[in-house]
Amino acid sequence: MGTIEHTLSVGRSWKRQVVEAGLAIGVALIFFAGFFALLEIFFPTGAGIGQLLSSDSNAEAESRAQDNRRMYADGLPLDSVVGKLIARKNDVRAKAMDSVVWTSATLGMPLKNRESVQTLDRAVATIELQSDDEIEMGPNTLIVLKDLEEDIFSRRQRSSLLVLDGALRGRLSADGSDRVRLEVPAGDGTATIQPMADEGGEVVFRVDVSDEQTATVTVEKGRAEIRSGEDLVTVRENQSTRLTDSSVPPSVIRLRPGPELLMPLPGQRFEYRKLQPEVALGWTQITGVTTYRLRVARDPGFAEMVYDEWVDGNGVVLPSLPAGTYHWSVVGESDRAEVTARVQSQFRVSRDATPPPLRLQLPEGNVTSEVIVIEGQVEPGSRVRVAGVTVELDRKGWFSHEVSLDFGPNVLVVEAIDPAGNVAYRSSVVNRRRLR
Repeated sequence: MGTIEHTLSVGRSWKRQVVEAGLAIGVALIFFAGFFALLEIFFPTGAGIGQLLSSDSNAEAESRAQDNRRMYADGLPLDSVVGKLIARKNDVRAKAMDSVVWTSATLGMPLKNRESVQTLDRAVATIELQSDDEIEMGPNTLIVLKDLEEDIFSRRQRSSLLVLDGALRGRLSADGSDRVRLEVPAGDGTATIQPMADEGGEVVFRVDVSDEQTATVTVEKGRAEIRSGEDLVTVRENQSTRLTDSSVPPSVIRLRPGPELLMPLPGQRFEYRKLQPEVALGWTQITGVTTYRLRVARDPGFAEMVYDEWVDGNGVVLPSLPAGTYHWSVVGESDRAEVTARVQSQFRVSRDATPPPLRLQLPEGNVTSEVIVIEGQVEPGSRVRVAGVTVELDRKGWFSHEVSLDFGPNVLVVEAIDPAGNVAYRSSVVNRRRLR
């Protein structure tokens, strides 16, 4: 009997739990129904609850897209290609406008609208624009490429470069000069540079942006129209201007001819055997100019800089240069602004541990002559001594020298020392006999 009562009690308890659970579920459903009704009342249109609860990444992407549309009212797509990277050396990086991550820039990569390109220490890059013209970026340079609207008459794409830091050089054809525009800082404002080619030629210019947010524009060929604030100035060939403040009209100065490079001669070679040589660099003094900027680099783009200093005078000696080709340039400056054209040359340092070739035939054995002639050829530029006497060479290295002989054995020695200090020698013994 007790067992039956216990079974009935358990059954009633189970039924009570089921009823209570059903009531709880019903209350929850009523609550959610009321919640959705309130949402419908206060938010009658727009995104549904599923969209509101979608991933944050989609919301962030939409927010960025809206920001982009607000920021760039020209309506140009961000994926339009402005140019491509056609040459690079060392660490060059790129960053898309909607990204915070810099990636390594690869050769041939397309550069899109609002994309940033940066060269780090000892790095250079060359960008080919849509006009098929090229812009060369120096070390520690940062630019942003922008795709402007098409020319409504020619239907050609136009490009703009915002130069934030560093230095670049442009060489634009007559066809492409009106399709490229640059923006540079000018104190607290900005200035716009429009390169222009003259008479169907080309325009060559340089832009240097300093840490003080001032820009120096130098035109080597053609001209450039520069708008700074309300002012419009034209910089012509061999002229320069320094943009320091958009509220101050920029002044244009004419560059004086650059100094003449005296030494080393173009392409001159300095050879060494063990100790790396000193190389003296010298140029002519220009009246009124006391400071010159001397730059020496291992490459023509001046990315692998060896020496970059302002020199008071017209020469300097560089010690212990390793083997290699060196490019060097000199420009006269005043208050860190160029006042002369830039001149450039190159020289080479090479290690040579090979003795110079020495071609000659020395007499030997018995002779009766009082005088003999020793002739031969050696590497041009070498020093030659015959029997202890220094002899002259022609430009091809040929030499000829008469040697007087004493009666009896004579030791003949010919020594050749090349510019690196390597030595080659030949010797023989000649016995002068008396005539019978």
